[in-house]
Amino acid sequence: MLNRQITALQKRSRLHDVGIAITEDTVQLRELIRRFCSNITRQSPSTYRSNDSTTSVEHRNRDGIPRLSDLKREYESGGPLAIEEYLIKKFALFVSVSVLTPAQVYERERLGNMALPSEWYPNARSVRRKLYLHVGPTNSGKTYQALKRLEQSESGIFAGPLRLLAHEVYERFTSAGVPCNLLTGEERRSVPEARITSCTIEMLSHRACDVLVIDEIQMIGDRSRGQNWTSALLGSAAKEIHMCGEASAVPLIRKIAESVGEEVEVREYSRLGGLEVMDQSLNGSLAKVEPGDAVVTFSRRTIFSTKKAIEQLTGRKCAVIYGALPPETRAAQARLFNDPDSGYDVMVASDAIGMGLNLSIKRVVFSTVQKWDGIQEITVPIPQIKQIAGRAGRFKAKPKVVDGEDPVKDVPGFVTTLRKDDLEVVRDALATSTIMLPKALLSPPMELVQSFFRLYGKDVKRSLVLEHLEIFSRTSELYRMVPFSSRVKHIDLLDGIEGLRFADAWTLSDAPIKRDAECVRVFVELAKKLGKHEAAPILELTEMNIDILDGGAPETPEGLQSFESLHAQIILYLWLAQRFPGVFVSLIEALQLKMLTEQFIEEGLAHIKAKRAQKTLPMEPILRSREETVSI
Repeated sequence: MLNRQITALQKRSRLHDVGIAITEDTVQLRELIRRFCSNITRQSPSTYRSNDSTTSVEHRNRDGIPRLSDLKREYESGGPLAIEEYLIKKFALFVSVSVLTPAQVYERERLGNMALPSEWYPNARSVRRKLYLHVGPTNSGKTYQALKRLEQSESGIFAGPLRLLAHEVYERFTSAGVPCNLLTGEERRSVPEARITSCTIEMLSHRACDVLVIDEIQMIGDRSRGQNWTSALLGSAAKEIHMCGEASAVPLIRKIAESVGEEVEVREYSRLGGLEVMDQSLNGSLAKVEPGDAVVTFSRRTIFSTKKAIEQLTGRKCAVIYGALPPETRAAQARLFNDPDSGYDVMVASDAIGMGLNLSIKRVVFSTVQKWDGIQEITVPIPQIKQIAGRAGRFKAKPKVVDGEDPVKDVPGFVTTLRKDDLEVVRDALATSTIMLPKALLSPPMELVQSFFRLYGKDVKRSLVLEHLEIFSRTSELYRMVPFSSRVKHIDLLDGIEGLRFADAWTLSDAPIKRDAECVRVFVELAKKLGKHEAAPILELTEMNIDILDGGAPETPEGLQSFESLHAQIILYLWLAQRFPGVFVSLIEALQLKMLTEQFIEEGLAHIKAKRAQKTLPMEPILRSREETVSI
């Protein structure tokens, strides 16, 4: 297949696109193809040799040599054409490393040495810090205890994984009469004389303070966002750092603390209300759903068909929560479910209920224990089953953050499944011992990345440079590099846009972009505006379909999806407005559009019905696709 592509490589200048002038030497190219194919079939660590063949550099399998599982994934997603395109891309990466001289390899390995990331944060190393780790299952009161200490501090910060959590802590402190700032990627609220700030983990400042509370510390091992928790732990100059999360993080956090000469005091919490797996499933009947139930499914389509079935079979109204909904809408749906007088006494939700919402759930019902992970159908991971099941028996939140009393009541929770066969899967998962985190995720600071980029000419694609950085990076046994896959996709969208400085492109590559076509077009339009350094009023953007607001609330799931996409585009604009206010100047208008979109989404949820043609109910086998998958 690769041999057939030699002519295509020359005609399409694929290697030239990544800064490699080798296409005329067909003999050398054929030899590289032979070695590349050999390495694929052997599936052993690759040996890349420099031009003079005197030096070899050992790299891991990921470095331009696709695993058979990678090829299988590409074939299943796009067929023969996709696998050919993927092989050519990986071959170009393989060649780009093969032609490096020993001196070039040495310089890249020097910059890629990230074995001591603690040295990136000299201010934190100069502070005598005390670390506390509050661990326990859901509904154990661990975060409450850390927030009590935060309220008592002279200055402090709460850092959580979701905008929803940051808003919740901000509102709780505010309602308790404690001035509090709010800082998320899209919103800033500064309060005079506030000594406490509630923020999302990505917005955490490493400035000196008395107390820092880091929530959901186990996410330090998350492949897509874990680097933010690592940066918070290593980089904060707080005198006290209180980390809250699961017991799975304890050994890893101890080792990281030891590596910087610090100790961790571990405080363990037990679930205050029991959690019981029921003896019987619902035997496939949604008619058995009861008030206080949260029925969990894992695709957007089945959420609406499940909602429709429950309302028809039981006469009970269902609130709905899934990942694509705006956080504000999720919070509004949670309030409906928690309010005994609202009439919404059943929740239908995705795994989005596993984090960030206080829900008064009596029983969690798994409609399925299978989900699409982006590649294939899998059984829901054990930690996720535990986290979702743990929402049962949750205490209904009080208006105050602290009032001198324990805020968690001893309320038992129950767990069951829709189908009989799934019940043992849930039972076994809840009985499984805690799986410890192996490594923390790590991402290099922008200054290091910029130094690495300077080793390459301007004609080399940015995405190739990022892939090289991933290849030449080396960490200690405590860490692993965060995959650059999402940044690479975003960086590729910026190719050909003139005027973007490195810092601008790096910031854009970390922007919150949904991968639907509308959001991608808006992202590219906004990037072009930034490259030209010209004002970009939101009402003048040609790719953002604001006109759909003129038609009022959506009436179908498909219409709702368009509103969700528009909301994501507005959030992207707000995110950029916080970082480039001179270009994205419509902060007030964007906030107004955001609120109007959320209002229409909430109105749409109240009366949207699943399509009549959608006959399949959740008790039957459900086929999923990548587009249907819902996540947090």
